[in-house]
Amino acid sequence: MNVRQISIGGFTVGIIGLDEIFNEVKAAGESDEAKLKDMIFEQVKAKNYIAPGQEQDYREDLFDEYMVYTGRRSSRTKKPGLMELRVYGPGCPRCEMLDRAVMELISAKGLKVDYQYVKDPEEMKRRGIMGSPALVINGKLAALGRAPNRKELEKLLEQALSREN
Repeated sequence: MNVRQISIGGFTVGIIGLDEIFNEVKAAGESDEAKLKDMIFEQVKAKNYIAPGQEQDYREDLFDEYMVYTGRRSSRTKKPGLMELRVYGPGCPRCEMLDRAVMELISAKGLKVDYQYVKDPEEMKRRGIMGSPALVINGKLAALGRAPNRKELEKLLEQALSREN
């Protein structure tokens, strides 16, 4: 079973079997939004730990992710006040290095962000990402074909934060 990292309530979490769950829910053919949220949540909960008090964030963010996964939306809903960070790459060593560096920096700075490491080549194509690794901050390409060092990452994040305020 795969583990996929997604943003839940502004924190990056690993979800076991998410693609399989999404495929099962899609195959069920349900169209009612509330029922879809319940189906996804219950299946995720059966395979993953969900902290008490986080249930609503999981329902909303999992549904948001499902809508992108099924192609009903082109991207996740932007959360007000949250910086959106994406690392795109197929899982090569440089991509993995950038993913680790971004997660370490987010953790060290105590930043609450919407972060994802996207390995899906189709998603990369849809976004126009033609090289890897790629770092996208708030929808803007910040680095392509290389993994910026920690100091450069800090500067890129600081610039993005200052533009938001």
